[in-house]
Amino acid sequence: MCAVRRPAVIAALVLAVAGCAGVPSSPDPVGGLPPPPAPGLVFECQLGIGDCSSVMEGQRVSFSITRSAGLTVRSAVVDFGDGSPTETRSWTDPFNSLSADHVYQRRGTFTARVTSIDATGREWSPSVMVAVGSVVSVAMTAEPLGSLQAVATAVVTGATVTRFEWTFDPQASPLVTTLPRAVFTYAAPGWKDLSLRVTVDDGRVFRASGSVVVD
Repeated sequence: MCAVRRPAVIAALVLAVAGCAGVPSSPDPVGGLPPPPAPGLVFECQLGIGDCSSVMEGQRVSFSITRSAGLTVRSAVVDFGDGSPTETRSWTDPFNSLSADHVYQRRGTFTARVTSIDATGREWSPSVMVAVGSVVSVAMTAEPLGSLQAVATAVVTGATVTRFEWTFDPQASPLVTTLPRAVFTYAAPGWKDLSLRVTVDDGRVFRASGSVVVD
């Protein structure tokens, strides 16, 4: 009985392996590389290291305009959306990025737009929103209370705060309060860095940081 069954098992195993090896794989992209991205125009607004969702009246913001490789545009017209004169920027090969700075002198939500026309007559016109509000000042102080505790206090002027988010320990969840004060108990003594994220009534977000030594 064993002599009869063993060849059948081996034959079935060989057939199964041969069947797997014979399944054709899906074809790779040409040259083994993904297709290049479609041509496009990218328009971004930046304030420091963040976007332009929390701009204060009178602050300078920076716009970047980037054309992708293969996009046949030579110049761009920037409309800042606040009624100020438009500005024209021109690319110089081989560089693909342009910049434009602007200061918003009044409050409001503005749609900034850049417009370019390529060699085929196609228009490219991406836009970005800029939220400009009152001048807001945020400061934070922290003091030790003893027994590994610390208290942090915030002073905010220029807007009504709807939410305080205190980060005492990056490994712990932030403490959320509606009052400008928070107390935290640490697991060990030493130098501690704190950060604060403040949301005001018009939706803008501001940040502050500080440090404290607890024992």
